[in-house]
Amino acid sequence: MPNIYDNMQENTLFLSRLVSALASSSHADVCVGYFNLHGYTDIAPKIAHYQGGESSQLRIIVGMSNAPHVSVRQSLRSSADKEVTNLQINERKKAALELFADQFSFRTPNPRDEATLLQLRDDLQAQRVVVKLYTNHQLHAKLYLTYDQNQQAPYPKIAFIGSSNLTAAGLRGQGELTVDNPDQQNVTHLQGWYNDLWDHRSCVDISNDLIKMIDEGWVRKVTPYEIYLKMVYHMSQDVISGSGYRIPTDIRRDLLDFQVAAVQLAARHIDTRGGALLGDVVGLGKSMMATALVRIFEELYDVRTLILCPKNLVPMWKNDYVNKYDLNAEVRSISMADKLKNESRRFRLIIVDESHNLRNPESKSFQYVRDYIAEQDAKVILLSATPYNISAADIATQLRLFLDPDTRLPVRPERWLRESPAEYRAKILTQVRPDTLKAFAHSHFPEDWRDLLRLFMVRRTRSFIKKNYAKFDEAKQQSYLTFGNGERSYFPTRLPKTARFTVNEGDQYQRLFSDTVIDIIGQLQLPRYGLKGYIATSVVLTTEEKHIVDDLGRAGVRLKGFARSSFFKRLESSGKVFLQSLQRHIMRNAMLIYALDTNKNIPIGQFDAAEFDAVINDEDFLYGGPEEDPAAILSESAQKLYEIIANANVRWLRPTLFAPGLRDALQKDNTDLQSIINMVGAWDAQTDEKLNALEYLLTTTHAHQKVLVFTQFADTAHYLVRELKKRQIPQIAEVTGHSDNPAELADRFSPLSRRKTIEPANELRVIVATDVLSEGQNLQDAHIVVNFDLPWAIIRLVQRAGRVDRIGQQAHEILCYSFLPTDGVEAVLKLRRRIADRLRSNNEIIGGDEQFLEDIANDQIINDVYTEHTSIYEETDNDVDMASYCYQIWANAIQANPHLEKQIAQLPAQIRSAKTHEIGVGEPQGVLSFVRTKSGLSALNYVNLAGDIVSQSAKRVIDLAACRSDTPRMELH
Repeated sequence: MPNIYDNMQENTLFLSRLVSALASSSHADVCVGYFNLHGYTDIAPKIAHYQGGESSQLRIIVGMSNAPHVSVRQSLRSSADKEVTNLQINERKKAALELFADQFSFRTPNPRDEATLLQLRDDLQAQRVVVKLYTNHQLHAKLYLTYDQNQQAPYPKIAFIGSSNLTAAGLRGQGELTVDNPDQQNVTHLQGWYNDLWDHRSCVDISNDLIKMIDEGWVRKVTPYEIYLKMVYHMSQDVISGSGYRIPTDIRRDLLDFQVAAVQLAARHIDTRGGALLGDVVGLGKSMMATALVRIFEELYDVRTLILCPKNLVPMWKNDYVNKYDLNAEVRSISMADKLKNESRRFRLIIVDESHNLRNPESKSFQYVRDYIAEQDAKVILLSATPYNISAADIATQLRLFLDPDTRLPVRPERWLRESPAEYRAKILTQVRPDTLKAFAHSHFPEDWRDLLRLFMVRRTRSFIKKNYAKFDEAKQQSYLTFGNGERSYFPTRLPKTARFTVNEGDQYQRLFSDTVIDIIGQLQLPRYGLKGYIATSVVLTTEEKHIVDDLGRAGVRLKGFARSSFFKRLESSGKVFLQSLQRHIMRNAMLIYALDTNKNIPIGQFDAAEFDAVINDEDFLYGGPEEDPAAILSESAQKLYEIIANANVRWLRPTLFAPGLRDALQKDNTDLQSIINMVGAWDAQTDEKLNALEYLLTTTHAHQKVLVFTQFADTAHYLVRELKKRQIPQIAEVTGHSDNPAELADRFSPLSRRKTIEPANELRVIVATDVLSEGQNLQDAHIVVNFDLPWAIIRLVQRAGRVDRIGQQAHEILCYSFLPTDGVEAVLKLRRRIADRLRSNNEIIGGDEQFLEDIANDQIINDVYTEHTSIYEETDNDVDMASYCYQIWANAIQANPHLEKQIAQLPAQIRSAKTHEIGVGEPQGVLSFVRTKSGLSALNYVNLAGDIVSQSAKRVIDLAACRSDTPRMELH
């Protein structure tokens, strides 16, 4: 009676009987449908005594060349009678090897499987095991023949027939039916059947293929450097794929190599994802890159393009790009966005220049542009050197111009999903999917945004370009880039410089910077920005009034923070301008007091500063004349202003809605603000030492050179230009948001770089500008930048320097001045610490200042500015988009060793290695992993030895994986 093996009980396990037979055998023959690694793991030790060769080896025939579900379908329509062709043999062999590749290349690495694979390789190499694939037809037979090593007969000792494949499941894992048959006649007959199959022309030897597959699989000993390059190679695929976009020759010669790389990557993003954000830092030629993109898409799809930009950039776009490069494009001011609905022509490509100006999703301009893009079904190019001018959420808003917030993305905000409060996260995820822009909008983690932006953004810094694209001129000791026509563009050195001004005991600046002034500003109630809190409890609001009051409530804290921050910023900018802002605030409060006292409606809305200045005589209003009553002057001025405002487009609330506390708070703030004005006294421009220091800089230090002076406030610009003109400084102008034609003034200041012909008498030598001139203007005729006031967001210093440090700058150095009082850096730090403390205590830092509060009193940043540390004007490479960052690593590696390009591309899909790691704070020992799905999604992880996720930041993982080509491989345990 044959023995039955069904794997149901310990004593009926087929594996136990098979390994017993193999252990005492001289050789064996196996024919199965499927053979896998875990099946071989179980039997490998039992054939270790085989010597190799025909009389001492395990022969295996595998009968199924496809996955089980495919094989079943094929067996229903194939015929065993038809002779297989050579082409079919090769096709079935290829299919079978792909199945083996899935086993050998795509498994979770573990020591047991690694040992089995290496043992199988050795056994195949020594011919202890020979594997053939039967391809004539699908073969489901399961036969095991073992030959007794103590038996001289040429026939098997025993045969096993049944349903068990040479797999872990077949040998021991699932219900099977296999029987043994020791009958000599039957065994001999089965041996003949097996040999006929073995010798059939369609039974092909795949032993060497399996050896090669194992050698190229995950057990291959790969160096850490190869792993590192494999990661960056896959992370670079958008750049590599983008290289196929052809740039028209006439514009290619005007591009630098780094611009070509950006254009091709952006073209890939636009083509595959509907839009791209060109976010290179100031001065790297984003407008030129956008122009090249227009030409690419004109050639590919015959598109018409609409260019939306700030009003002052319209002439530049028309003259320097649309006309010069013959673009099929129209240019419109973004301030005219409400007119887009009347545009009859269709635009399939839309450029939004300075797109960060649309970062407020509630603004009408944003809504008009977004709706128009959707209506046109257009692809989009966003241009911005400051895409996250305030916060990462700014980027979400800009992407919403072309990306539906509910569109499923191939990335998720992993850190937010991992670390945000569970209850809060669960509530959000009931409303939004985790793989959408809506989900990202809730994350404040930079690494989440970096992962999202690698799908859309191209952003490189000046230092990144200089390090990776520039060559070095030994004669000039400068780095340079080369245009397609051979012309060179050199990188100047940015040099911080300090302009000192005197602050003497008891003078106006010393009084201005006192603790008393800061304390008063910090304690202001600012009731006009919190009117909802003063509504009387007994009143009944109309529907319209309720709507207005609710709006005031939502904006209250934000507006208070903005007002208080503005006072402090003006305090640092100019004493004259600070006092002017106090004067206007007093006037606004007085106007409301007048309305309350005379039972007139309260105006709600924004008022032009010019309206206040028109009814105020500075000296009389501030201090009163010799026989004037200041209170009477104020009351009269408030009445005049109210009469002007009555004709303005503002909303109104009844005075009877408000409790008496409103008037008291307004009067208290006015009294406190007037005390500052009285303490400081009338501002004397002649003894304004900061202004005097600027005059010396313009008339002595740089008497014959062009100088660009930046300030945060139009009032400061106006004050400086007015006073400097009085001091006979010619060829000077101010450029602010109120300027009629900033582009025309820029032409007069920098005619060479802007290719304009200007009569020498009409040229400007000095421009005093707000940051309105820090957008999109080429001002390379100058190489001196003066920061009259120090912005709270220090990044603005870099952006201002970028106005003159642009492609084509001829100067060897860019001089960047900042003003410092003679009592030194500590005085500045003390002032800024007090300001920061006051703002924090009021908990009012909202919007842009919230992100930059740490810059206000950051000792290291302030010291770097005033000790002339060059790094303060350089961006870090942390800001570079991941595709460009990884591609540059890849490009540098294959340039140094061209053989790596093919070597890394052909590495197995699943590989591993190990290297030493210096344990640091937040960087424990662990595992770095990179996974790329068939859909192209890349996921990177850093886990500690306990298996906890440390980070899923792509850049952090790439940086931790970084190593040299000679980095030794550590043994894996």
